[in-house]
Amino acid sequence: MPPSVSLPNTLLLRLNTLLLRLNTLRICLDALSSTIPIADSATPTCDFRSWNCDLEILEDLGSYASLLNRDLEVVLAPGGRRSGPCPVRFTARRQGLTAVASAITKVLLVDDRTSDATLEKWIDNLTTSSQSYGETEDMILSDVVLVENAGVVD
Repeated sequence: MPPSVSLPNTLLLRLNTLLLRLNTLRICLDALSSTIPIADSATPTCDFRSWNCDLEILEDLGSYASLLNRDLEVVLAPGGRRSGPCPVRFTARRQGLTAVASAITKVLLVDDRTSDATLEKWIDNLTTSSQSYGETEDMILSDVVLVENAGVVD
C-alpha cells in the first residue's frame, strides 16, 4: 500500500475549488447556446482534445502555462479578450472546445501547480462568456450544486 500523502487543508481547499471551477467550465462549454453554429468537422477551429506542447515554443516561453495561454489566445481570442460580460466571442461549438478545461488541468498537473493566474483568468473569462450566451446558466447552477455536494472536502 502506498504511503498516504498529507496535504494542508488550505491546499486541499484550493484544489477542490479549482476542480469545481474547471468542472463548471466544462459544463458551460458543453451547454453553449444552439445559436452558436457547430464547427465544420473538416476545419476544427477550436479543438483542444489532443493539445500537446510544442517543445521549441516551450523553450521560448518557459512554461506549459505560458504555452497554453498563447494557444488559447491564438484560437479563442485572436483579437484579444474583450471587456464586459463576454470577454471571449465563440464562433463555433464542438467537443474540442469543451476540452479546454482538460488542457488547463493537464498543464497545471504537468507544471505541478495548484494555480496559475493567467489560466485562472481564462477559466473565468470562458465561463462568463459561455454563460452570457444564454442557455447554460440554469443547468450550470443545478449541476454545480450536485458536484459540490458530492465532492466537499472538510
